[in-house]
Amino acid sequence: MRPVLPWTAPEVLRNPEALTEKVDVYSYGMVLWELWTSHVPHSDADTQALMSGVLFHGLRPPLPPPQQTPPPHAGWAALVKRCWAERPTERPSFSDLVPELEQMCAQIDVAASYS
Repeated sequence: MRPVLPWTAPEVLRNPEALTEKVDVYSYGMVLWELWTSHVPHSDADTQALMSGVLFHGLRPPLPPPQQTPPPHAGWAALVKRCWAERPTERPSFSDLVPELEQMCAQIDVAASYS
């Protein structure tokens, strides 16, 4: 179970029968974090500590200080946090994520063209 555990939404661990698109949104938030940090989430945690932390303490990987590791876009950290919301209903849907990411990419492209 360890290889996928860092990307697994808490509700999957609680009740694997009650899955929605929002479990994938949670995992996608982990991928966005990886793209930002170039690290594997929770790579130093053992399986039991990770499960306990995610299930009972809302454990998420730390967001790096923007001055130390700037995010790809100013809204990146907020987007990652929304994807990681404890309640699945508070996470965005992919139909909400796509336009937001497209807008971020367009702004990044415009900024890069002025560099």
